Amino acid sequence: MITREFSMHEDAGGIIRLCRVLATIPVNTWQWSMLDYDGVGRLPDGQPYEQFVSSVRDGGYKFDWPTLTAFAVDLEQTIDCLVVAVHTWDGVAPDRVMADDYEQCLVAVEAFDSSTWTVSINDQALPAVVVRGICVGIDDLVVDGPP
Repeated sequence: MITREFSMHEDAGGIIRLCRVLATIPVNTWQWSMLDYDGVGRLPDGQPYEQFVSSVRDGGYKFDWPTLTAFAVDLEQTIDCLVVAVHTWDGVAPDRVMADDYEQCLVAVEAFDSSTWTVSINDQALPAVVVRGICVGIDDLVVDGPP
């Protein structure tokens, strides 16, 4: 597992939003699930905040890639978040994932307390070119700042 941790805050005073973190990940057909969330922005299907958070905490809120990236664009700020990708949920132990064991995941993106992002990439389950691309994208995001 390769892990990149970086500040959510840019030198210029801006915030690195979830949509920019996800932009480092290639378009995919993985199964995504949000397992923790606190933030500000428009929620899927116009759900009230409490309803969305309840569904997140009750086994995760499932997304496909286009829906996840569209959701992320509508977020103004992410305070806390855990979103993970797997090929399929069959055989994945959610309690292990919730205990920060991402070995069964392809990618895990975590926001902590409006301060840091952590992206974990399973280099044993993904092609090297995909792993390198995500790592380079994150490095560019951190070094280059806003697009």
